[in-house]
Amino acid sequence: MPNPTGSAILLAVLVSIAPARAQNVSASGERSWLDATVLAAAKGEGSLIVYSSTNEQEGLPLFKRFTDATGIAVAYVRASDAVLMSRMGIEFRAGQKSYDILQTATINKMPPQMLAAYEPPEAKNVAPQARDPNKRWWGVYANYNSPAYNTDKVKASELPRSYEEFLQRQQWAGKVAIDGTDNEWLKAMLEFYGEQKGTELVRSIAASLRPVITDGHLAMARAVGAGEYWVALNNYVNLSMNVKLAGNPIDVWRSIRSR
Repeated sequence: MPNPTGSAILLAVLVSIAPARAQNVSASGERSWLDATVLAAAKGEGSLIVYSSTNEQEGLPLFKRFTDATGIAVAYVRASDAVLMSRMGIEFRAGQKSYDILQTATINKMPPQMLAAYEPPEAKNVAPQARDPNKRWWGVYANYNSPAYNTDKVKASELPRSYEEFLQRQQWAGKVAIDGTDNEWLKAMLEFYGEQKGTELVRSIAASLRPVITDGHLAMARAVGAGEYWVALNNYVNLSMNVKLAGNPIDVWRSIRSR
């Protein structure tokens, strides 16, 4: 696939702690990423509440490592980007925020007043593209996006070799899905093709394929694997691979050129 799908940075923002530079030394050795001042305050609160759109298979091992290193239990609230954004908006307006950290790919949609500025000790090791200039969010890891297809419904020989070739697959109309929060995919399309051509191409794809708007990348990957949809216009590769490894007929592909 041409670079327009790029990668979606999964972001985490700290919303209730103040900056400090001290480091903590544990029995297992020095951990430069631990901030002793913040750690002490966090232990006083008793637990860390994380709102996350990361699926359980990938999120829980990360949070376990945090608990093992700090002794702080993690309360993991998992939902789709859209559900989390709605929930946090309601909490913010009511003045009853109940989360400490948000981990999601749609952090750029949040009003800055909902995010606390903080610079973690490991900030210097974060890629420049994954840093907020105002220090309100930081990249955790990258998710690569690629179309996915049900191998029982679509032959490999039928796969488009570019996004332009999706326009020639009108027989897929109504059988294609895309997540409703994929603003990073849209942004990448416009950056790759240019704003005018990219906008025209996306509109043409929507008109030709009539994609179904879904809520949640993991749910979309599972739906493609189950044959509910033949093709996902794009999805996180790791989620499609998780569904494939579970024995479902799903795979990803990348186009090799663009006009």
